[in-house]
This record gives sequence, C-alpha cells and structure tokens, in this order.
Amino acid sequence: MEKNFGTSRRNAAHLIPKNKNEANARKSLHKKILALAVLLSLFTMNAHSQIRSQVGIVRGQFSQDFTSKMESCREKIRGTGYTTYAKAIDAYLAGGFGSGFVYAADDGTTYVLTNRHVIMEADKASIEFESSDGKSEIYEDLAVVAMNEDIDVAILAFPSNKNVGGGTAINP
Repeated sequence: MEKNFGTSRRNAAHLIPKNKNEANARKSLHKKILALAVLLSLFTMNAHSQIRSQVGIVRGQFSQDFTSKMESCREKIRGTGYTTYAKAIDAYLAGGFGSGFVYAADDGTTYVLTNRHVIMEADKASIEFESSDGKSEIYEDLAVVAMNEDIDVAILAFPSNKNVGGGTAINP
C-alpha cells in the first residue's frame, strides 16, 4: 500500500524543469528572490535604527493632588491590615510605561500618540527616545490633549517652549 503525503508523482511533475532554459529561468528567479530577501532584511535593520528616533517610551506623571489622595487611601488600607492592596497602590503610583509614536502636524505642532491606559490618571507625561548610538533624550511635561477610552488612545502635545527636534531624538 502506497502512502500519500499530499503530493503524488504525477502532481509534482510541474516542479521538474522541462529543459535547460526553464532550469536557468528558475535559478534566476531564485537568485532574485534571495536578493530581495537580503535587501528587505537590510531595509528592516535600517528602518529599525530610524524608527528608534520616532518611537519612544511614554510615562504618565500624576498630579500632586492625585498622588496625595492615593497615598492617603493606601495608608487607610494598610491600617486595616490589607497590606497586599496597599502594595498594589504603591505599584500603581510607581507608574507604568508604554510606547508613543511621534506625529508632526502640518502647522509644525508635534504630538505623541500612545495608549490611554499608559497615562490613565496622569495630567502630564514624559517621553524618552534612544538614538542609534545609545544616547537617550527625555522630554518632560507633555500635555494630555485628548483621550478616548473606547479605543484606548491618547494624544499628547509637546510644550510650546520646547525645541523639539533640536537633538538626536525627533526628526519629523
């Protein structure tokens, strides 16, 4: 009994070149595909080094009022013996982070698009960029311009007095 592995000899006949010209054409096609793959790999590596200056790490900055209220709540919870929940508030106040993508509007205003959950209760944010040589540049006091809970998106704006793009980080 013959085992069927999905391709019979009759169906695989089209894979065998019929003559020398067809064999050379297939070799040429294989070389072109390989060259395209190599170019695509090089492009991807180059794009990665360029994208590092357009994508940064966003961190929310809580207001002092919000932080004080959360710390007060944490102490009340800790006082009742729920230390695990108090530690969760500590972790929340330590803050999280996420990615942010730079967008330059036609009028020259520079924005950052990020997720709402990254800056959820923050009234300001910061963004950090790393250049290809390993240096980092941090921009503080980005204003929260808009948020949408349904699609988990937030828009941040650089302060108007910041010279965005003067360094290695942003190049809109």
